[in-house]
Amino acid sequence: MKKLLLLISAVMVAVTLSAGDSLQDKGVFSDWKFAPLQLGLGVKNWRNLVDNQTDTVFSLVLCSMSQKSAVISLCAVGGVLNNYGISIAGINGSKENYGIKIGLINDKDFFKYVQILGINIVDTVQIGLINDMGTVQIGLLNGRGCVQIGLWNYCPGSYIPYFPLINFDMGKKE
Repeated sequence: MKKLLLLISAVMVAVTLSAGDSLQDKGVFSDWKFAPLQLGLGVKNWRNLVDNQTDTVFSLVLCSMSQKSAVISLCAVGGVLNNYGISIAGINGSKENYGIKIGLINDKDFFKYVQILGINIVDTVQIGLINDMGTVQIGLLNGRGCVQIGLWNYCPGSYIPYFPLINFDMGKKE
């Protein structure tokens, strides 16, 4: 039984690693709507075993995670389109976060919202060293948030935009 599992695993890895450019954004198991496990072995979307339209429960990817949604995702660099549970990555690029993102850098929409070294909860609460564009921010440096607790805070909607320790949006127009 162990030899059979080892053989199947080796074939899956070999097929994934040998995928060519003609399989752009397609995996070995493409056109699936759901797969319990997403594996990504390379740095391109076409190195994954399923395509970017697949919902999954657990994903393990080295780089450029491309599945549609996940409950648990572990990745060195990348992110799922929709995180419904917990996403842990060095650089975490989940587009929509309905759970918890933990990363050295958490970003949304190509660094429109950025957080350095921290935890992002439901795209509302940012707890990190540097936070930007979050509703509630707790960190050393916070920028453009509604409620901020940190060493230095910048809130353009406040009557005193730059203020240490605590700052909050008072609805002041820029």
